[in-house]
Amino acid sequence: MSAHNEELLAAAEGFDLKGVKAALEAGADVDARAPGGRTALMSASMRSFIQIMEVLLGAGASVDLQAAQGETALICAASGRGGESIRLLLDNGADPNLGDRNKKRPLMWMVDPGFHRQSDTSASVAPLVRAGARINDRDDADRTALMWAVTEFGDESALRPSVIAALVENGADVGATDVNGETAMFHLVRNVDLALALDLGAACIQVLLDAGADPNAKNNKNQTPLAVVKNDLELLDLLRGLGFTA
Repeated sequence: MSAHNEELLAAAEGFDLKGVKAALEAGADVDARAPGGRTALMSASMRSFIQIMEVLLGAGASVDLQAAQGETALICAASGRGGESIRLLLDNGADPNLGDRNKKRPLMWMVDPGFHRQSDTSASVAPLVRAGARINDRDDADRTALMWAVTEFGDESALRPSVIAALVENGADVGATDVNGETAMFHLVRNVDLALALDLGAACIQVLLDAGADPNAKNNKNQTPLAVVKNDLELLDLLRGLGFTA
């Protein structure tokens, strides 16, 4: 890798606008790749360095290049600080349906609470859908964005009823099933038991119920959501109070 390319990548990573401009003026390749395949645009998108993104895009940066794991600049933005960086990339023609090696799409990354523990990303759902994001697309395990939005391991406070509602309002199918025949409701009750003891968890369930989710749907093992949490008596009581019967 040339010295100027290294300077460009380091400057983009370090939020050094002057360094980015200097490296480009010195002849750096705007699409130069770091080890792992990431470009300067991907690094800037991850951190929502808008000014640097604008300079790179103005210099002709390719928006849909993919790194070693298949991540694009839009995926980096969606898994990072999102918001304005997502809109900027979409305005510059980024493909909202280009997924990574596991077919996890930008929308799935953007609603994944594991990557947004301190933020509400609901406002970015509609812009992605308007740009053509297919809200019911599947990853390699047939999970949809809605399933990703209700699956959180270890930090129930990251759940966002507003994100779930935004997905539903934009056409998310609450009855879609994954490779195990499980709907988003299964993902919610199976993976976030701690949250379900809180008002937050109950609110998430209520959003799905209000959208028509079947609380008694069965998976490929002929189990209902109640059946998969049968050993948690407190949780069972809560679910029954919300209309789960089978």
